[in-house]
Amino acid sequence: MPFKPPANYWIQIPAGRYRVGLTTGEAHSLATQNAAWMKLQGPQFSLNEGKAIARSAALAETAANPAWVEAYLLAHHPAREVTLAGFAIARRPITNHDLREFHHDTGESQAAESWERDKVNREADLPAQGLGWWQALAIANWATSRLPFEDEWERSIRGPAHTLFPWGNELGETGNQILEHGYRTTLAAVTTKNSEGLEGAVRGSPEWCADLWHPLANPNDWGEDNVPGWARLFRGGPNSDKIIASALGRASAHPNSYGYTHDTASVRLVRADDRPMPSASLPRDEAAMGELRQFESVVLHQLFAALERSPITRDHTIELNWSGRSWTDPAVTKVISAVRDGARNARSGVDPDPSVWVTGKSVIATSRESVRRIPKEHGVYVWNVQYRLASDGLRARPVTAFRLAADKGLHRFENRFRREQPDTLISELTPELVRTSILDAFQYYEIHADSDQGLQ
Repeated sequence: MPFKPPANYWIQIPAGRYRVGLTTGEAHSLATQNAAWMKLQGPQFSLNEGKAIARSAALAETAANPAWVEAYLLAHHPAREVTLAGFAIARRPITNHDLREFHHDTGESQAAESWERDKVNREADLPAQGLGWWQALAIANWATSRLPFEDEWERSIRGPAHTLFPWGNELGETGNQILEHGYRTTLAAVTTKNSEGLEGAVRGSPEWCADLWHPLANPNDWGEDNVPGWARLFRGGPNSDKIIASALGRASAHPNSYGYTHDTASVRLVRADDRPMPSASLPRDEAAMGELRQFESVVLHQLFAALERSPITRDHTIELNWSGRSWTDPAVTKVISAVRDGARNARSGVDPDPSVWVTGKSVIATSRESVRRIPKEHGVYVWNVQYRLASDGLRARPVTAFRLAADKGLHRFENRFRREQPDTLISELTPELVRTSILDAFQYYEIHADSDQGLQ
């Protein structure tokens, strides 16, 4: 079913010139509030007296120093005029209800990160938090929309009055509540409603924008990392741990650092028009991650769901695992970190080793009969997909094995049978091929799991 927003979902922003960034007076006001908040919070706690003293000194010189913060803000948010075409932006970010509709319509399975924190975050009308970059693109495509560009986002959130926060120029009770609680509990979108009716921005959740990252200040002058030009950006969160979240908040993000999830990010849509999405030539491991996310969150998810509903579960205990152990230094391959925890090693700059296979999704099946008969020594069937980043792209192979477990907790294994399927480009690994490999392995397991032959 196509995305059907309510009648008042889109807010039309007229075409015209708009000043983005900060004037000196705006920077001074925001810096004063920033320094007061940081001073009130104090330095990060440490039992080490030397560290505690050093952190206090650093805080006093930077984040709690209005003059330093003002200089930082003016460097990172210079005032400049932009020309905007008219556009229609969503009144609020994608909600949990929208995300569930997206899952239903597309077969996607990737949940919002916030759903794991507290059940309140799963309520239908609350904005979905913890959405990755590739997920954001998929949602926009499903909704026949696009992501906002940062100049559009800033115009929409700050409004004609160029406010520092959606609700005005003072942090106030709303801002203090957001900074105090952050992303731990999702706030209702209406909490941060602005003068034009736009809701849900700067509430502890930055929002993905379409732009490629481009620094507005020299990162070397501020002790910041140099970010590659193919990175993306989001708005509405803090610039860094020294700057509070505001309507000016601007930070970079490697797409695959948040390929699966992002702790807090949300998605706000702009109604589709003819403004093209900027593209970049991604390193091949970064480009491969888009394929990998699609394969795992759609193809494997649907197959695993079917497996859990199949008659096999009458005779076997089925466990679906998310595994990502590397048998080499994780800096050697970027794909392992992409599979395991969102490619947090993607910044290492080390080329992946094409000979290294990495385990992704796994199915572990234990025969109920073998557990009943020999609870201390039972057979375990394992099926998984392994990946490697080869010269022609991301390749995958299904692997099946029959193991004799030394204890019921499955803490120690001894392989008694292992079969590797031919590897193929992941784009060619169809659901039918995967399904066949799982069922073939189960057939072998059914024959041998409880026999002497299977345990030899």
